[in-house]
Amino acid sequence: MRAHLLFATLREPPKRGSLRELVLRLFIMMREEAEFLKWRSLVVMLIDKKQGGEAFDEYLKAAFPYLEVEKTREKSSIIEMLQKEVSRGPITIKKVSTPAVRSRLHGNKGRSDKVLARIGPTIPLGDTTDEKRSTK
Repeated sequence: MRAHLLFATLREPPKRGSLRELVLRLFIMMREEAEFLKWRSLVVMLIDKKQGGEAFDEYLKAAFPYLEVEKTREKSSIIEMLQKEVSRGPITIKKVSTPAVRSRLHGNKGRSDKVLARIGPTIPLGDTTDEKRSTK
C-alpha cells in the first residue's frame, strides 16, 4: 500500500542506490510480474480450463500477496470461535414457562350475554330469497 502511495506521489526519480530506489524497483518488478501472470492466466484459460485455474491462482498470489495471510487469519479466528463454543458444553433445551393470562372476555360475562341476546340464536347470511327459489 505504501509503495503504491510512494509511486503515485513521486515527482522525480529517487537518488541512485537509495532505499527509496530499491523499494520502487521491487514494486515495479512485482507489478510487472502480476500483469504478466494475469495475461498468462487468461491465455492458458482459453487453451485449458484446468491449467487456467491454476494459472489464475498463481496470478492471485503474485498480485495480492496479503490475501493468503488474511485467509489464514480468518481460518484461525473461526477455529478459535468454534473451540470457544465447544468449551461451553453441549446445547441444552429448557422449558420456558409462560405466565398465565386471564381472558378479558370471561371477565365481563354479563356484557357478552347481552350481545348474544341481541344477535339471536342464528345469524342470517345475506339475502335468503335465493335459497327459497332454489328449493322450489
